[in-house]
Amino acid sequence: MQKQTSIAVLGLALFLAVPASAQTQTGTIRVHVTVPGTQAPIPGVQLSLVAPQSPSTLDLPDNETELLAYLRALAEARGLVAANQQRAPLAVAGVTQGVVASTVTDAEGNAVFGGLQPGKYSVRATREGYVAPPNNGGVQSPPSAGFTSNVDAVGSAVDIPMFLNPGATISGRVQTSDGKGVPNVSVTLGTIQLVGGQRTFVAGIAAVVADASGEYRLPLVGPGEYAIRATSSGAATYFPGTYDLQKATLLLIEAPRNPIEAGRNIVNVDIVLP
Repeated sequence: MQKQTSIAVLGLALFLAVPASAQTQTGTIRVHVTVPGTQAPIPGVQLSLVAPQSPSTLDLPDNETELLAYLRALAEARGLVAANQQRAPLAVAGVTQGVVASTVTDAEGNAVFGGLQPGKYSVRATREGYVAPPNNGGVQSPPSAGFTSNVDAVGSAVDIPMFLNPGATISGRVQTSDGKGVPNVSVTLGTIQLVGGQRTFVAGIAAVVADASGEYRLPLVGPGEYAIRATSSGAATYFPGTYDLQKATLLLIEAPRNPIEAGRNIVNVDIVLP
């Protein structure tokens, strides 16, 4: 423990010995947000810049207190630590915690974060009506409401592409063959995988419970091909109304060419219980 602490203190000493001009070198992160596959820019995307957490407090043994006092004095002289904060935990200058800046993309889907201290940052992109695309090699996965990218900010500009898919809303009704709504039915949106030439339902995209009249709504669904399953009394029925997954109709949602079409509704996707 003492050896590790000594190394940490030595590293901080070397940092404080760097000329101030080198310490204040700043970087720029340029962000471009588009719809994947179309390169259509998305305006009005909320961007948040998140910096890593500050280093933890240095827990020094008694025989290193003089070195700690020296480092404090040096940091105070350079304005890195205020005099009235002399007993506060030491942290590397320029490293902060949480969201440090926010902005919105312009009409071309562009935004800039400037004047950044060198370090590792995360940029998160969100906009109502949009979801993050799948990120596991082409297999559809549960989309999240935002896209996050990690980047190193250096002395020069860094360009990072970010992507959001227009999200659709699927709605319909779970009903009997005579048109009566079936309440409290679990409705699950999933994908299909072929195993030995047979369809297998893969859940995990989204799941809701139909209301008292059998109506359901699956919001923020990204482009892809999906199957919809209604489960009632332990029995699974697939859209539009079959127990046999092999005979189920798959629902194809395509990405619109115009990103302004985000939030479109796909209605009357009714499931009839056999």
